[in-house]
Amino acid sequence: MDDLNRAYQVLGVNASMSLEEIEAIYDELVLKYKKEAKCNMYYRQKLQEWEEAYDCIMECRLDELDERAEEMDRIYPSLSGASNHLVKEIKIGMIVGVAVLIMLGIVVFEQMYFTKQTSIQGTENLISDVISSDLNSELFYLANHFTLNLGKFKSTDEWDWGYYENGPTWTVVVVLEVTEATDLGALINLNNFRLNSDYPTISIPEDVYLDSDVNHIHYLGAYSEIVPKSQKFGIVFNVDAFYEGEERFIYYHHPDGRVQTVGSLYFEQETRGIYVDNF
Repeated sequence: MDDLNRAYQVLGVNASMSLEEIEAIYDELVLKYKKEAKCNMYYRQKLQEWEEAYDCIMECRLDELDERAEEMDRIYPSLSGASNHLVKEIKIGMIVGVAVLIMLGIVVFEQMYFTKQTSIQGTENLISDVISSDLNSELFYLANHFTLNLGKFKSTDEWDWGYYENGPTWTVVVVLEVTEATDLGALINLNNFRLNSDYPTISIPEDVYLDSDVNHIHYLGAYSEIVPKSQKFGIVFNVDAFYEGEERFIYYHHPDGRVQTVGSLYFEQETRGIYVDNF
């Protein structure tokens, strides 16, 4: 992930937060969802997104520190030797300070444990209940409770889906619409779609960008998106060319294991007709 602002959004943090705060939030997400990720594709994808976002933020922050250090060396070259000594002094001071804080923390913790043990136990039970109910969370609900249909790029179109020929390979573009969802919409992930067994691509080809018949539709990217009810969106597949009379099916794999048959694409060579059927 190269976009730092996008990385902040994915991880749910902001630029004003310290490295320690960002790391704590990332560790909390991993700890909270790693169990579900073992048997749930949605959470596996989310963990990968969070890891990429965390790595991007850490790399950028470290680069900033290196740049500041180089700038200081350029401005105060005569202090470089003294600065090394100062760094050692600071490190020693930090170690002593941390040790003191740890000792104080132990004392405070022991006092709290003995005086508020019941309260602490109640809090632990609450946290455990929240973690165990992750599969019933609103996020998971949005990712599973919606219905999709195939649509058209424009209501006046006579054709239902488009393709661009490149020898034995076709770039197929399809429009879908959220027909049933909650008031918040549907949480949809591009990687959950299949055209027969083919996965979609996140790379939108130049042909699509330049084609005014299809470039007005929003195309899903690499990350999960909230799509409002009745909203249209596009997906792209790079597949083997269709042959006369061939029908292929579009499926959506929900995180809970259900597979929705969204519809089918049909190709008629003689009339160059391309049609869809919804299920």
